[in-house]
Amino acid sequence: LNIPTKIQRGQIEMIARVHLIKEGDKVTDSSSALLQKLEIKPFAYSVEVHTVYDDGEIFDAAVLDLTEANLISKLLTGADVIAALGLELGVPTKA
Repeated sequence: LNIPTKIQRGQIEMIARVHLIKEGDKVTDSSSALLQKLEIKPFAYSVEVHTVYDDGEIFDAAVLDLTEANLISKLLTGADVIAALGLELGVPTKA
């Protein structure tokens, strides 16, 4: 790997910073072994949703793009509906 090192107090010390792998490069066995010894986990995995299937219907993934403000608004709307329903039925609620 051509990494400059020295032994100090019984431990191997890297003298200079080295970019071992870059995005898109294949990880070699020796690079993988070094990363494991250094307890470096440079990999991240994620799922990219394109469409959503629910109860026989297919939606665009944009239906999942909710902000905190959207969620609070929907929660308050639901509380208003519950309060109105309780008022109509004559059942008092804290909402």
